[in-house]
Amino acid sequence: MRRTVALAALAALASCNQIFGLKHTRQVDATPDVVPDAPFQTVSLDWQIPQTDSSGAPIPTPAYAVITPAPHVQLAAVGDPLQDATYAANGSVDIPNELVGKPWRFVYTLDGDPVPHEVQWSVSSAHLVVPRLSPAPAPAVPTGSGYDIMPIGIANPGLIAPFILTSGTYTETAVANDQRGPDGVTFDFLGLGMDSPAQPIYGPLGAPQTASGDWELLIDTSNLDLNGGYTTNGWAYTQIDLAAGSLTTPSPQPQWHSGTMTFEPKGDLAAAGTRVDNACRTPGGVPGPEELRYGIGLASNVLPMAQTATGVDKPLMLVLFQQSTPPVDVTLADPDNEVQQPRWLFSEAEWNRTVNGASISCTVQNLQADKSADRAFEAPLAQMSSVFFGTASLTTADLLPVPATSAQVELKWQLDQGLADDWIVTVYEIASSKLTAIRTYQVTQPSVLIDGSLLQRGHTYIFGITGRNGIANAASGDYTAITMPFSEGTAFPAAIVMQ
Repeated sequence: MRRTVALAALAALASCNQIFGLKHTRQVDATPDVVPDAPFQTVSLDWQIPQTDSSGAPIPTPAYAVITPAPHVQLAAVGDPLQDATYAANGSVDIPNELVGKPWRFVYTLDGDPVPHEVQWSVSSAHLVVPRLSPAPAPAVPTGSGYDIMPIGIANPGLIAPFILTSGTYTETAVANDQRGPDGVTFDFLGLGMDSPAQPIYGPLGAPQTASGDWELLIDTSNLDLNGGYTTNGWAYTQIDLAAGSLTTPSPQPQWHSGTMTFEPKGDLAAAGTRVDNACRTPGGVPGPEELRYGIGLASNVLPMAQTATGVDKPLMLVLFQQSTPPVDVTLADPDNEVQQPRWLFSEAEWNRTVNGASISCTVQNLQADKSADRAFEAPLAQMSSVFFGTASLTTADLLPVPATSAQVELKWQLDQGLADDWIVTVYEIASSKLTAIRTYQVTQPSVLIDGSLLQRGHTYIFGITGRNGIANAASGDYTAITMPFSEGTAFPAAIVMQ
C-alpha cells in the first residue's frame, strides 16, 4: 500500500519552524572563509496522527511521533547512486552539504513494507510525515476481548446487516452471522474461530481508548444494489473499553436511533466520467461504474486518501452509505448528534481495462466535507495521448516493447486540465494477473526520473500516475495545509515489456 507523504514547509528563518512544523533543523553561523564539514540541514520523518479530545471532538492539529522501527533511508543527487543514511532517534536525517542547492532524492522504506518511497526535489530542509490512523504505538488489543452491545429500542425485524465502527484506530467491520442476533451483537475484536477481527481502514489494529475520546458505533444496513451498495438505517453509539477475557457490556445499553435524513449530491458526475473516458480511453477499455460514498471523516488535518492493492486510491473514512449507481437523493440514518467528526462525500468515475489478467482502473475522484456543495473533480489526469517514457510513447496499445537499461529514464506527461498540487507515480509489475507495486515516486511537476534498474528484461510493468489537488502549498514543500475538496486523477498509460 502506498504511504501518502506530506512535506512540511521549508523555512530560512528559525521563526518559521513552528509555523510550518519544521523541527530538528540545525543552524550554522555564516562566515566568509569557513565551510562546515558537517551537514547543516536535516529532514525529519514522522508519523502524522489525527487527534480528538476526551469527548471525541476533533482537534485540528495532528500529533507527530517518531517512526518505529526505524525506516531504511537513502540520499543522493538526482542521477547519482543512492547512499544509505541514518535515521536518528529524534526522527531526523542529516543532509550532506553537497546535496544542498541541487536536485536530489530522498528514499525511505518503512519496516514491514517492501515498497520504497522516493521524493525528488530541490529543497534544503523539510519535514516529511506519513499519515497513520492509530496511536503510535497502537494500544494492544486484550486477548479474548470484544463488545456485547444490545441497544434499547430496536424495532422488528431487528438487525439485518450490522457493522461495528470504531474511532481511535478507525475500524469498520461487518459483524459475522454467528456474532449477531436481531437485538444486538456479541463481537470478538480479534476474531473468534473463522470470524474476522476488527478491520482497520488504514494502518495497524489497536484498542480504542475512552480516555482519548474514542467511541464505538453499531450501525445496521440494508442493501441498495448487487454491487455492495448499502445505506445505514439505524445506529447506537457508546464509549466502552476492551477488557481481557470478556465482552464489555455498556452500562446502560445505548439507545437505538432510526430517524433518517436526505440530501441531494450536487455537481455533474457524468461529466467527470466523460473526462476519464476521454483522457484514459485505450483499446479494449470500457467505462467503469460511478460510485458515491458518504460517511465519517478524519478528526484532523491529515492527507485523506490512501492506495489499495488494486492501484485505486480510497478515502480514509467510515462509510455510512455507498452505491455504485449514484442516486438522485441519498437517504440514511446519520449519527450526527453523537459522532462529532466531519462528514465526507466521496465520488468516483472510472475507465477500466485488463492487461495480462490484471484489472486496471483510471479514475477521477473527489472528496469534500460539504455535502451540499458542487463536486468539482479539480485534479487533472495525465493524458494518455501525451505520456513518454524516454523516447517511447506510451500512447499505443498495451505490452509495448521497451529496451531495458540501468540508467534513470524520464517519465513525462501532459495534463487534461488545470494543474496538480503534486503527483504520485507508482511503478507496478504485472504478473500472476495482478499489480504489484515496486516503487513510488513523489514530485510536484509532471515528470519524474525512473530507475531503469528496477525494470527487468522479460517482465511487464505499468505506471500509475496520480495528480492531487487539495495541497495548495505543495510546491513550496508545505504539506500541512490540507483543504477540501480534495481530488485525485489517476491514469495508467500503456503497459511496457522490457526487452
